[in-house]
Amino acid sequence: MGRIFKTLFILEYLDNPSLRSEAQLYLNRHESKNALARYFFFGEEGELRRRDYESQMNRMSCLSLLINCIVTWNTRYIGKIVDQLRKEGNIQTSEILFHISPLMHRHINPYGVYYFNIP
Repeated sequence: MGRIFKTLFILEYLDNPSLRSEAQLYLNRHESKNALARYFFFGEEGELRRRDYESQMNRMSCLSLLINCIVTWNTRYIGKIVDQLRKEGNIQTSEILFHISPLMHRHINPYGVYYFNIP
């Protein structure tokens, strides 16, 4: 039965351009989340080197928390920018906002900023 449903879905996917477009949109969004995770998971060269389950879950939970914090921060400030642009009359429709994602991360320095006071 599973093969029948899979075949029917593939046929519908090939026949329906809007379904292909929607699937590609969600695939791109998921890849953006993976790119964000890879950007910040650089300790130990981005590998889980410990074999114990608790250590792996701890690292993945911390990474998930970090990603959620970044998305929350971006969402909040994107909202403020959009509100300001709407007050100025620069954004007419919400259709433009569909293309903005809170998964951007180029503005974040994962290594920190260090200042040295050398006389």
